[in-house]
Amino acid sequence: MTHSVPTELMLKKEMELYQDDDFDLPELEDSVYNPANDEFKRTVVLLQRKIHSLSNIMRPRYAMVARLSLSPYTNVEIGVKTRFTAATVGKVLKNENVQTMRRAIIQLRNLLSGVSAIEREQMLWRIALNNEEFNPRTAIAAVSEINDMKIDHAAAKEKSKQNTLISQQPQVIIQLADARLVPTKLDV
Repeated sequence: MTHSVPTELMLKKEMELYQDDDFDLPELEDSVYNPANDEFKRTVVLLQRKIHSLSNIMRPRYAMVARLSLSPYTNVEIGVKTRFTAATVGKVLKNENVQTMRRAIIQLRNLLSGVSAIEREQMLWRIALNNEEFNPRTAIAAVSEINDMKIDHAAAKEKSKQNTLISQQPQVIIQLADARLVPTKLDV
């Protein structure tokens, strides 16, 4: 069986097919369901491009200092890895491009790590407050979720385990409906 290698002419015709103006679908450009229009994805790509472009205009060792400075390394350890002195590492970290790159990396890390528990709780409180009057079920669900976040799940699991052990023991029934006792309002 022989495989035909695409000729340059065939590739050119195929590219022309995809560059045809009729192929563009403007409704996809504005669609919220198009993954390319996702704001989160756009922000991630923008930050990645910014970091890449900054690392291209910087000296390679400066970019390495910017990245390593966000790790738990000291200036001395960074200097050993980049063959700079600790004082030079300090000067490099004051460089405007290095600071911009560090901020972009921090933003990207925060974005990719997701929301923190505090941010999530604040968001749930806003949902609860905004829906309190007109959609109380949503408000109650948000408050319930906040309460679930605050539960110590290990302690709750241990308590559930203890309750299971207690429920397996024989139960003693105490009946207080004795004719000699005077009935109260609660008995009625």
